[in-house]
Amino acid sequence: MKLFTLILIFLTKILLADDFQMSVTGTDKYLHIMEIKENESFIVYENSFQFTTNSILYGFGKCAGTIEILNGQQDQNIICQFNDNNKNLGSMRSVSAAKKNIKELQIGKIIGTSIAYWEWISGTGPFEELVGLTIPCAYFAMQDSNWMSMCKFEVSETTMNRMNNYKSNNKE
Repeated sequence: MKLFTLILIFLTKILLADDFQMSVTGTDKYLHIMEIKENESFIVYENSFQFTTNSILYGFGKCAGTIEILNGQQDQNIICQFNDNNKNLGSMRSVSAAKKNIKELQIGKIIGTSIAYWEWISGTGPFEELVGLTIPCAYFAMQDSNWMSMCKFEVSETTMNRMNNYKSNNKE
């Protein structure tokens, strides 16, 4: 009976959950790179991007902030703002490396690939449904300051339905 209950709970969770997927591509700008000493750098960073999701959300955005590399370890303080096709805004910020295990591969003094965590901190329209979620994103730096990122995280079926059926004058 206990096994049956556990299987039922597991299947219910699977059936009532959806994966939210977001693909982001853009260009990086390293505005200032200050070398403090070997393996220690301070970088002022910004980017611009476009994004698509497996929901109704798609659009453009930008990020700005700082990246610190101390003894070869990266930490960042970056805020990103997303503008969707209906002029809704969503904002997320980087989660400190101390809070989540950030893994990266440096290419010289610039981060080449990483898996980092981001927290949705505000939103209007469908973005409201994401506020408070912490999500993992894989980042890959490419040639000529181009990059791409893929984020995938679980949301409830109800949340996904509310996002996809959002009505600006009549939020459910």
